[in-house]
Amino acid sequence: MLQDSVLHTAGGWIPSTDSLIHAAGTTPYMPVEKVWPGSYIAVNEIESLVKATVPSLIDSITNLGLVLLIILFFLFAFVRIAEGLHTVITSAFIYKRLLNIEYQTNLQASRNTLLFFSLIISVFIFSDYNSIRPVLDNDYPIGINFMITLAIVLLYFIFRRIVFSLLCWVNRKSIFKYLDRVFYTYTILGILLSLLGFIAYIIFPDIKFHHIVIYISIAAILTFIVYFIRGYQIIISNGFSHFFWILYLCTLEILPLLIAAHIILS
Repeated sequence: MLQDSVLHTAGGWIPSTDSLIHAAGTTPYMPVEKVWPGSYIAVNEIESLVKATVPSLIDSITNLGLVLLIILFFLFAFVRIAEGLHTVITSAFIYKRLLNIEYQTNLQASRNTLLFFSLIISVFIFSDYNSIRPVLDNDYPIGINFMITLAIVLLYFIFRRIVFSLLCWVNRKSIFKYLDRVFYTYTILGILLSLLGFIAYIIFPDIKFHHIVIYISIAAILTFIVYFIRGYQIIISNGFSHFFWILYLCTLEILPLLIAAHIILS
């Protein structure tokens, strides 16, 4: 009878077997953890271990799959990636070369391929970091967070393309399309500088992680400053006022960054 009760009430309450209580004709109940404390604790530990092991196994398999996909993409698009890297490095700080990219389709294709590859790597690193120190407030596996983050990033670039196309249509000038593409170049530059920080963090174990965060923040700020300067040159040289440039800078460049920073930090 006692065994049946235990089987049907595991984790709950079971009848007490005290002879005096049975003699009185009553059957009060006791918590199962008080009857067999060692077994109860062991079962809980096993359940916790299973819950922790299954997601970690899924994340490990997902990580392996994503790494293989990144390597395959790199091998498949190696020529474009290499040309895009050369183009970004040689044009980021030279204004004429920067604008020259927008008149050569092959350079644009290489730059855009490198941009997509850089975004994939960045999102992958972010998803892995999120599994260790959660930034996204959810319990999703790495693969799901990778897809969510990548989708958000791509939607942001699509949103920029739509807004800048509207600016071209309203102002009847195509410079805003060029300006949007120039943003691609400096996004790549910022990602490359950030990746250098992560590589240094892996190679040199004495470096603290908060130092890497400071380095990435400084690199991002400097990269955007150079981009803002290039945007100023493009907008002013095409006859727009300083007020228009300030309005554009605050609404279409700085405001989205502040919103993204607020979401991440909160």
